[in-house]
Amino acid sequence: MTLMQMYDFIKFIGDKDFNGNFFKPEHYKLAIIAANIDLFKKVTGLPEEYQPGTPVAREYFEMNHKALAEISAFKLHVFDQAVSSGAFAIPTGYVYWDSMTYNWQTTVDGQARTFPRPVELLRESELADRRGNFTKAPSAKYPVTVMRRNMTESPNDRFDLYPNTINAVDIHYYRMPVEPVFDYTIVDNEIIYASGTSTEFEWGKEKHMDLVRIMMSYLGMNLTKQDLIQYAEMQKAKGI
Repeated sequence: MTLMQMYDFIKFIGDKDFNGNFFKPEHYKLAIIAANIDLFKKVTGLPEEYQPGTPVAREYFEMNHKALAEISAFKLHVFDQAVSSGAFAIPTGYVYWDSMTYNWQTTVDGQARTFPRPVELLRESELADRRGNFTKAPSAKYPVTVMRRNMTESPNDRFDLYPNTINAVDIHYYRMPVEPVFDYTIVDNEIIYASGTSTEFEWGKEKHMDLVRIMMSYLGMNLTKQDLIQYAEMQKAKGI
């Protein structure tokens, strides 16, 4: 669905409401931005749903393959990221951690070998425990990292690696979806959608109705199964 189709659907449902409830186009421009953020929070795991002792939301992107596929478009990869003195700046657009690896070099049967090794992300307390434990201390084979933001020394907002002898890593992380833009003009009191200067949602089609439901919730309107059936028939009649 395009942004205009979503708007038409909300208006279609709104016209059925006794209050004639639906977004004005200038309010819709704000609603799509908010819905974009809300859905990203939902699929990555709402912290509001955490329970004491169980920091797991009902839905999160590592829950199953379907959830991973839905958010895969927002995963970025930086290969051979240079590490200087055991640190490198947090990549632009970084939101959520996925993984970090580096190539560990060792000798096996007299031959130099390279093996990819995971770099474990720790909290500060966990790092202190590991560094203070002889048997669990970070090593070239079992490296760790911590994320530090707003530090006064350079580089600011960085990953620190232990041991600090690692000089390059591969990092994989998630960014925010691109912010949608609904551009239009008004001609004879009719909205003319400017698709060329608008920015559609990056979400796959399977998430479009979730976005609609989120926007409908801003209006206090419930989207029922019957509403969906009526909309599907309306779109079918248009040949869409």
